[in-house]
Amino acid sequence: MEKRYSICLAITIFVTVVQVCAQPWTQSYYLSLKKKKRSAVTVVNSDEFIITQSTILPSTQVIASWNALRPKQGYFIFWIQAHTEKNNKWGKWHKMFRWGNDHSTQQSFLSSSDGMTSYEHVRLEAKQNLIDGIKIKVCAHEGADMRNVYGVTCSCSNYKLFKHESSKDYNNLSSTTLYRVPHKSQFLLQHKDARVMCSPTSLSTFLQHITNKSCNSLASAQQVYDNGLKIYGSWPFNTAYANDYDRRNRYSVQRLQSFDDLYQRLRQKKPTVVSVRGSLDGAPQKYKNGHLILVVGYDAATKSVICHDPAIKKEHVAIKYPLHSFLRAWESSRRLAYIY
Repeated sequence: MEKRYSICLAITIFVTVVQVCAQPWTQSYYLSLKKKKRSAVTVVNSDEFIITQSTILPSTQVIASWNALRPKQGYFIFWIQAHTEKNNKWGKWHKMFRWGNDHSTQQSFLSSSDGMTSYEHVRLEAKQNLIDGIKIKVCAHEGADMRNVYGVTCSCSNYKLFKHESSKDYNNLSSTTLYRVPHKSQFLLQHKDARVMCSPTSLSTFLQHITNKSCNSLASAQQVYDNGLKIYGSWPFNTAYANDYDRRNRYSVQRLQSFDDLYQRLRQKKPTVVSVRGSLDGAPQKYKNGHLILVVGYDAATKSVICHDPAIKKEHVAIKYPLHSFLRAWESSRRLAYIY
């Protein structure tokens, strides 16, 4: 008879916040499970640890992503619970993800509303009242080792405070470019689903540049597929793969406060995968359902964002998108990015 083991861990979010403006619309919170910081975890019993982060930016949405090693056996299930400011109570636990040794069974989940929040595969949504506190729970099943979970990032956003930007806001930026970034086209992949593999293609380009070692796009796609949404572009599974692939850095899904956040990352020689939606001037197609591209620079002379767009059907995929057009398309995805 097969033996099944379950270990549950609910973990708090330790906050490190840099305030970009007087009224930020998004903030990311990182919790660490490294041994040196575990003293902050309250032990309920040998199988369960519960800690609550009762204060976050009042938010309409929360996206969670995790930093862990894929277990050699078993799997993890991630849960989230929210506190809403008006109700002044905790809602139900929403199941978010299953992730483990067998990547063919990994999936995100859909969880119905409890009248306060609902969970929609990759995001927790507040229906009426703002979320002002969260709990994260991780359960290890069938021999998965909880020591392989290092931390969780929650990107908390209040869409009511989101403001559009104008390219005129960035007239004084200087040029900055990352060199020797690989070129990869999803349409050159030998796979029946190549046309929808923009996320793992951009991610593998990103990882190859950061680690300076080959990263196969098809292997990446196999590892990130979400059996819940039936897509390769499920954001947390992409950054989870990145964390397992490159164990020197920490990767997460975040929404950025502004284009300046992205520009400063470029100045620090950090490429960034971003999500865009809709029309982009000069793009090979319209991205009605969203699209992932890698941003590698900014050209002040032409006031354009330099990108590696995997939808370009040739070996060289570098392209410049006018800043005004890029801002519009990135804002349509609420400035989502893969961050390291």
